[in-house]
Amino acid sequence: MKKIFRSGVILVLVISIIAVGRSIYGQLSKFKEIYEAERTVQKLSSENTGLKSQSEQGKTSAFIEGRARDKLGYQKPGETLYVIDMEKEQQEQGGKAGQENWQKWVGILLR
Repeated sequence: MKKIFRSGVILVLVISIIAVGRSIYGQLSKFKEIYEAERTVQKLSSENTGLKSQSEQGKTSAFIEGRARDKLGYQKPGETLYVIDMEKEQQEQGGKAGQENWQKWVGILLR
């Protein structure tokens, strides 16, 4: 009779421990999800702040003028615009632009 009672108590304790363990594991996984979500929110918030500052910077006339000069080749009266043909520059350097990176390293090492 005592053996059955002890076995029953041990069985109830084991079941209780398993139930509590599952509950704790579930809570820890939820805390981990919350932490990761907060990290994502913080990262996106900082990215959003950076994009807002870029947007504000993009509205200034100096920025617009600079972009127009760089991308469209605009110039002020009296200025001279120089255009460099990069393909021609690369061909003059020996055609190294068409080589793979490992081929360039072999050329450097075997000189």
